[in-house]
Amino acid sequence: MPSHPAPSRITAASSGRGTVRAAAAYLRITVALVGRAAADLRRITERTQMSQTDVVNRAVSLYEFVDSEISSGAELIVRRDGRDQLVRLLLPAPPGGREASRATRRKSAGRRRTR
Repeated sequence: MPSHPAPSRITAASSGRGTVRAAAAYLRITVALVGRAAADLRRITERTQMSQTDVVNRAVSLYEFVDSEISSGAELIVRRDGRDQLVRLLLPAPPGGREASRATRRKSAGRRRTR
């Protein structure tokens, strides 16, 4: 018996490079990972004992959260041993291109905190 519910409706769309099937409960895709990403996925699944599907689902949700926060002017800070470190990620430019991105960085630069 499958571990996931059977979708009640499946729709398919062709992108020219394959077919994407969307279902009410889930979306099944095929992804080609570069070497580093494949090795990272292998390490994470070994360390956490989670399935590849669970790791990828969490990664997509985390990326959406981080991208949304950074796009709205937030900064990503990692705290280790009581020290804060600003993390800069290479994310796609926001709508409006590089000028909008520069304006967001200038706006957030005035709010930086250090400890």
